[in-house]
Amino acid sequence: MTKLHVLNNQRPDLCGPCGGKCCQSAPGAYFPADFGETEAEIRAGVRAALLAGTAALSDSDEDPYVRPPIRDYDGIVQEIYVSPIAQYTGVYPKAPCANLTASGCLLEFDHRPTQCRALAPDPAARGGAGCKLPREIDNPRCREAWAPYRDLFEELI
Repeated sequence: MTKLHVLNNQRPDLCGPCGGKCCQSAPGAYFPADFGETEAEIRAGVRAALLAGTAALSDSDEDPYVRPPIRDYDGIVQEIYVSPIAQYTGVYPKAPCANLTASGCLLEFDHRPTQCRALAPDPAARGGAGCKLPREIDNPRCREAWAPYRDLFEELI
């Protein structure tokens, strides 16, 4: 597996005034290649991240995927499920990514989840406070990518 190479598309001029509304709504998802190139590396990387609390599983019983933890309103990292329905309704519960700070993301660009790295600020979306996620790495494709690792998730839950 090859990690998706994305040119650094950070746009502080757009994200700063916006305050990271995408990141405030929910964290982006990791893809398997974010954890290694071989199946053994991916399994070891995911296991380590989940056990260390630097990553979490989505709360979908059928098609889980790996994402950063979500921070509650008190700033404590906890497991909270964010429904994918929000993507389609446009109504987002407040479930901010644990890596989001007042000055931006704690993670260096190359260490962010695939969806975060590929998310492109779009001044025309959501009244000037939105981003676009390429279709090839949307949530349905993310879930498909994680399907071969369900046994690992079941083992760790």
